[in-house]
Amino acid sequence: MHLSANRKSLSAIHILATITLIASVNCAPAVYDNIPEGHPHPDMYLFETGQAAMEDRKWFRARALFRRIVDTFPQSLYRFDAKIELGRSYYLQGGLISLIEARNEFEEFLRFFPTNARADYAQYLIGMTYLEATLDPDRDQSQTQGAIEAFNIFLDTYPESQYRDDAGIALRSVRDLHGESELRVARFYFEHRWWPGTVQRLRQLLKDDPEFSGLDSAYYYLAESLVRMNSEAEALPYFERLIDEFASSEWTTAATVRIAELKKSSP
Repeated sequence: MHLSANRKSLSAIHILATITLIASVNCAPAVYDNIPEGHPHPDMYLFETGQAAMEDRKWFRARALFRRIVDTFPQSLYRFDAKIELGRSYYLQGGLISLIEARNEFEEFLRFFPTNARADYAQYLIGMTYLEATLDPDRDQSQTQGAIEAFNIFLDTYPESQYRDDAGIALRSVRDLHGESELRVARFYFEHRWWPGTVQRLRQLLKDDPEFSGLDSAYYYLAESLVRMNSEAEALPYFERLIDEFASSEWTTAATVRIAELKKSSP
């Protein structure tokens, strides 16, 4: 008896849920039916309505409107901008999944419209989707590396773009993030007295990014590791560069002491 009653109860719940779902779908905003009858420029209407939805942060509605332009108005002058705005709706919504969706839209834009006037903006936004997804220096840096590659492609491909300065600033930001990650690994090696690992890591960092904002720390740990490896002659120039380039660094005093010691002990 109890089993039969439970089955009847579950059946009733299922029917109620189905009715509720149908009702919710029927009551949802009819995005595809909102063009005023006889409107002379339906694509323009959809685009402007989509932009208004973006301003109101109604991401799903905006995407439906922009996608309709892309899919059903192949000759529209708004089609290219609608594709960009479709990606931006994901980008502005935020969150890793949305950022990946945005990136897919921008990459698709470049595949289909590589010579379009907004191709530079699409490539710039690809870099920004990576930048927004970057993690702290002690965590996975795959998004950081993706941002570096995307911004480098942008700067190489669109040297005259109006977004060049912004891309340069963004590139410096992600390169510093990558450099800090490498520096932390080198410091870990240093603290565990693996001097060759520290030296190799920091030499590569200096080679790859001579404008890294944490160069003073890189110089110090590299030079100290070389001293511990009895390579004082190689260490001295890095201590001197630290003093010359970073007069107010936290490592200035220690480097000054080391320079005096090394010069006193050298033949």
